Amino acid sequence: ANGPIYTLSTIGIVARAGGGEIYATQLVAVFNYVDTVATTNDSVKLLPAILNTIQVVENRGVEDMIVYPQLLDQFSDASTSYLVPSGSTLSVICNPTGTWNFMP
Repeated sequence: ANGPIYTLSTIGIVARAGGGEIYATQLVAVFNYVDTVATTNDSVKLLPAILNTIQVVENRGVEDMIVYPQLLDQFSDASTSYLVPSGSTLSVICNPTGTWNFMP
């Protein structure tokens, strides 16, 4: 069985101001270019953490941004959010299901 099919890349994403985990902008692609991060800690949310899914999130905005996993998912260090500074990129791969591992 094949996994879900996602869009390859999306540009022009706007991180949600004051969105927090619940209202963060939902990412829909493998490669995500967040062009607007207007205030510190504006937020985006990763796809569901399904085995072998890869996501790359580039912060092209002027402020630092917070990336959240889906509600029941987490990062490999057991955190439930990750700060991506302006001009930086977060790359993650899911293994096992429910857990995002950081890639160099």
